[in-house]
Parts: sequence; structure tokens; C-alpha cells
Amino acid sequence: MSDRLSLAAEPAGALAEPTRKFFGPHKDRRTATLTRQIYLSIMLMHLDPDTRGAHYSQFVLRLSEFTRTVPHRQALVACIEVGRDVMEGAYRSALLKCKRLAEFETAARAAQSA
Repeated sequence: MSDRLSLAAEPAGALAEPTRKFFGPHKDRRTATLTRQIYLSIMLMHLDPDTRGAHYSQFVLRLSEFTRTVPHRQALVACIEVGRDVMEGAYRSALLKCKRLAEFETAARAAQSA
């Protein structure tokens, strides 16, 4: 019973803090980047096995969009690694590798705006 009380006493955003640290602060949550959408799809596949198929479809769609948007060779290698981890069910490893995708996407956005 005391565990439930201590968990309930946590601030609402405390459980989302690791995700915030990963992606950094952002002002408008409606404009999620492709990397964030990929990350969310992987996380939902990991957390909800019953709807894994629907989340996998979204993952494939977003990863395809990412490869068209960020055509850098090393970004494509990172996409393959993330996809391989997802296919093997290594969701935690895939989530960790999403950080590389975010770095490539940030660099591509910076190059486009320059």
C-alpha cells in the first residue's frame, strides 16, 4: 500500500522526465518530428503487445518518411539498425538508437534552413 501512495505522490511529469531529457524541451507538442514519432511507435510496441501490429505499421511509415527526408548514408545505416532491433523485439535497444536519428534530423533541418 505504501508503494502506491509514494507513486501517486510523484508529480505528474516525473514519469515523462527521461523522454524529455532525450528529446529536449519543445514548445509545441503538435509538431512532433519524425524521430519523435518513430520513438513513440517503438515505445508503444514495447508497452502494448496487443496493438503491436498497428504501431509497427506507423513505425514503418515514419521510418520510410525519415529515410526520404534525411538521405545521409550514415542516417540510413542508423535506420537499418533501429529497424533490425524492432524486428528482433529489442525495443529498448531501438529506443536508445533513436538518439542518433534525432541528431541526423537536427543536422538536416539546420542544413535546410541555412
